[in-house]
Amino acid sequence: MAIDERFELKKFEAIGDDGIALQALSTALREEVEQRLDKVLSPAVEEIVAQLNKLGHDLRLYGKPVIGDIAYRDDLLEEGGYSCKLRLGVDVVVSLGFSDTIDEEGCSEYRA
Repeated sequence: MAIDERFELKKFEAIGDDGIALQALSTALREEVEQRLDKVLSPAVEEIVAQLNKLGHDLRLYGKPVIGDIAYRDDLLEEGGYSCKLRLGVDVVVSLGFSDTIDEEGCSEYRA
């Protein structure tokens, strides 16, 4: 996928006042943006984690990787309890909506 002619202004305008269709197109664009950002952010975070681990930390991926939610922890469960020395989390929020998909309070009127 790519940011291409599917997301041209005229495609948004052609939908008119069909809020559900506008939300679907906006959601598709948001997902594309998230994927593109993840391709840049994930390797950068991995590089940072590797550098920190060379400095004595033991950061390991925490949980299943999800686009927009990268989490590492230097933790362990010992007999005496849980110990977490360092946490590194990167949370990405991409907000995207076309004019008819946002109300006056900035909230989406339609949920896909």
